[in-house]
Amino acid sequence: MPHIQSSTVCLGEEMPITAEKTALIMPDKGKSTARGIAALVVVIAHMHQIFLTPYLGPQHRAAQAFSFMADQSVMIFFIISGFLITHSIIENIKRNQGQFDIVAYAASRIARIYPPLCFAVLLSIIFYSVICFFSLPGSSADFPFGIGAFPPTREIYVISWADLKNTLFMHNGLLEVNGPLWSLFVEWRIYILAGTLAWLIKANGTMQKIIIFGIFIYSCRKLLNINEHSLFYLQVWLIGSITSLVLHKLLKWKLPNRKFVLIVLCLIILGWVCSTPDLITAGGTNSSFQRSAFRLLTCVFWCSLLFYRLPAIAKQIPLARWLGNFSYSLYILHFPIMLFFLSVFHTFATQSFYRCLIVGVLSVIASVVTANLSARLLETKQVFQSRIETCLILGVKILKNIFYRRRRYFAH
Repeated sequence: MPHIQSSTVCLGEEMPITAEKTALIMPDKGKSTARGIAALVVVIAHMHQIFLTPYLGPQHRAAQAFSFMADQSVMIFFIISGFLITHSIIENIKRNQGQFDIVAYAASRIARIYPPLCFAVLLSIIFYSVICFFSLPGSSADFPFGIGAFPPTREIYVISWADLKNTLFMHNGLLEVNGPLWSLFVEWRIYILAGTLAWLIKANGTMQKIIIFGIFIYSCRKLLNINEHSLFYLQVWLIGSITSLVLHKLLKWKLPNRKFVLIVLCLIILGWVCSTPDLITAGGTNSSFQRSAFRLLTCVFWCSLLFYRLPAIAKQIPLARWLGNFSYSLYILHFPIMLFFLSVFHTFATQSFYRCLIVGVLSVIASVVTANLSARLLETKQVFQSRIETCLILGVKILKNIFYRRRRYFAH
């Protein structure tokens, strides 16, 4: 949702942003570095969760630390998404002389999201088939995963037809074998909400606005029904979106001194954590309001860091920038790969903590290699976008034909 107060936003205006200023706002190096770091943190956190937490326990300091860092990394993904999608909508309106091309927007999102997602689904099916065919650990409730003294993250590797359907329709599918997909489903609903709102703002005609408004309300309902975290992550996404609007000078808001903001936020966050340490632990006793307020405050900090300081740091971290080039594929592929490694090397992993650590590290390497190779083909959005856009335009024409024919029929 790229706008909160439509009265202060003029999407049809000429954008006062030059190429140089756009580069300063969010350089590709800064964006890739942020994504690469966030993806790597999530992957390592899940490796610890799957392979080491059953030995150390969920209350171990390392488990709590990785859980906190993974949570912060997911919020960084949503902040960057909010910024970039809002920027994409603004550019879409510029290209179309003040109108919003909903078909081009939809084609862009589908081309970006679905090819890697379909590959992740296919890979999960292959892993499931191998595990079941060879009756490996995790193949059934009678033969679950079992390493260490504590309960495992997942007990079985199971896929149903309902899972496959729900995944392709972006509604909580395959979460048992690919837990990170929950955030993709939330983000997808936010994409729909953002596009529908831009479409509504730029629509012509009362009837068209009424229809689009109905779609917008329905989209809001679908987003809130995804899971209990959707409203919070919508707020996180909006932080990135508002930052984009401010930097494009579409919201009249004078930016404060950058260093001053970062220093003040650091002091507030440190003071809050020192006075209430269990804010950063999964089993803390704080109220949900306190925890949400603290997490939103850290989002503002990351937003300030991402768009003001990270571009300068980006040149110094080539590995993170490289990972950022396929961070999306890495994010949605690593979890089923890790569970597959746990199943295949289960006997070896159960013998000691260090052997389990070795298997975990190998699964991280396999995840990075697989994501890198698949992304070369599947994360090239331009290859798919024009074909998808053509199909969508054809579909819209067919629907219009059907509508007008029925209208004439009932008129007679």
